[in-house]
Amino acid sequence: MIYASKGLEFEKILAEAGTMDFSFFIISALMALLAHFSRAIRWRYLIRSFGYNPKLKNVFLSVLFMYFSNLIIPRSGEVARCGTLYKYEKIPVKNLLGTVVVERLFDLFTLLFGTGLLMVLQFSTVKGMYYKLIEKRNSIQGGDPGVLDYIVELVSSAVFLIVAGAVLLVIIYLLFHFRKKIVKTKLFQKVMAFKIELIEGVKKVLKLKQKAAFFGHTLFIWGMYFGMTYICFYAYEPTASLGLSAGFAVFMAGSFGMVAPTNGGIGAWHLMVGLALSIFGVSDENGVAIAQVAFATMTGAVIIYGAVSVILLPFINSNKSD
Repeated sequence: MIYASKGLEFEKILAEAGTMDFSFFIISALMALLAHFSRAIRWRYLIRSFGYNPKLKNVFLSVLFMYFSNLIIPRSGEVARCGTLYKYEKIPVKNLLGTVVVERLFDLFTLLFGTGLLMVLQFSTVKGMYYKLIEKRNSIQGGDPGVLDYIVELVSSAVFLIVAGAVLLVIIYLLFHFRKKIVKTKLFQKVMAFKIELIEGVKKVLKLKQKAAFFGHTLFIWGMYFGMTYICFYAYEPTASLGLSAGFAVFMAGSFGMVAPTNGGIGAWHLMVGLALSIFGVSDENGVAIAQVAFATMTGAVIIYGAVSVILLPFINSNKSD
């Protein structure tokens, strides 16, 4: 976050934030809630394919708790939502984790498809973001070589390639030599069991009766993700005139920021969104301003939704006979 905002004057950013129409950010938060509800319905389809029928309200609140948990510990939400559903629906966590992996695989395919679409339709934008990132890094480091430069120089050297090749051959030899002992270890058996469950999960998805609905919800979720980013443009004069193509580029850049292993994408999302906006003529100060307010709104919504889920889950499940 410090890296993304370095060199910018926060007084100006706060002043710019005061000129924004916050009603658009509220709409963005509501669109996020719709996406979360759609994700809950889609996840329920997968859980049902394993023979379980959890209450939709519990699945939905577990999904809200997932995003809340991610703000505390990066990527902890997947385990948190499975643990929550196990507590209130008694569905084995190993089965739930299998459904989560399958669900995230479809999200990954959607992200990769969107990335390919962006590369084909707006390659100049992607190239421009790369050069903008290099320019930003150089302005912060004063032109001195950074860690990335040293890594590139290292992996390009002949000595490194020879050593890396030798280490790889030793590892392959050891794996082959001790293969009988390795296959008997608990870790290997757990990995293989998880692999089998994952394959079974994919097969169950392909046999889903609600196959069209599953893919429909996937499109709706990502449509809402795009909408909750693009609607924020209208809140701020420097971004209000940007079209759908710019919105798509910024959305995809922000998606990769969210994938980064940080608390809810903090810092990485700001950096990627700011870089994408700069390609379309938005200044660094204005780009960070809109990114800060949009991210604060999204994070605030996640905290509110998560707090509500924490309160409601034990309350609505207090009657065990229900």
